Amino acid sequence: NAVLRQLRARRLNDLNRDLYAELLLDGVAPDHELFGHLLAGSVHAGRLQDTSFFFREMQSMGMQPSLENYTCAVRALAAQNDQRRAFQLIEQVKAAGMKPDAMLYSAIMEACANVGDLPGAERLLEEFNRTGLPLDRRMLPLLLEAVKNQRPRPRDCAAQVTAH
Repeated sequence: NAVLRQLRARRLNDLNRDLYAELLLDGVAPDHELFGHLLAGSVHAGRLQDTSFFFREMQSMGMQPSLENYTCAVRALAAQNDQRRAFQLIEQVKAAGMKPDAMLYSAIMEACANVGDLPGAERLLEEFNRTGLPLDRRMLPLLLEAVKNQRPRPRDCAAQVTAH
């Protein structure tokens, strides 16, 4: 884990998958902390396929991902413009008995914003408001981004922005 922290600090996250393969060959059993570093490093480096790989690996080993692990996976999906799978992950979080936090909600909101999914963004904001969590500073700008990225762009775009 110390090696992974150093790789992340030195922005060498592209080596995560190689290091993981070496650890497995050496008989090291991955734990939650290791996967946390691998997921965060992969997202940070923009290695989205690696993020998905590590998330699936973690689950295949019978480990229950933490809220932070789910947030990393959702961020990777947002970067891939896959809000459908991001919403599926939030349902997995709830099914596992965890409560989504503001960071997870803003990660999913980013997925909606990237593809202009205004209905999804509005549903998400309503759900977020029902949780009673304090408003994350990124939520409203991301909602505006969803309005801006709608295709085709509605004639009343300005009215939609002011309505929120």
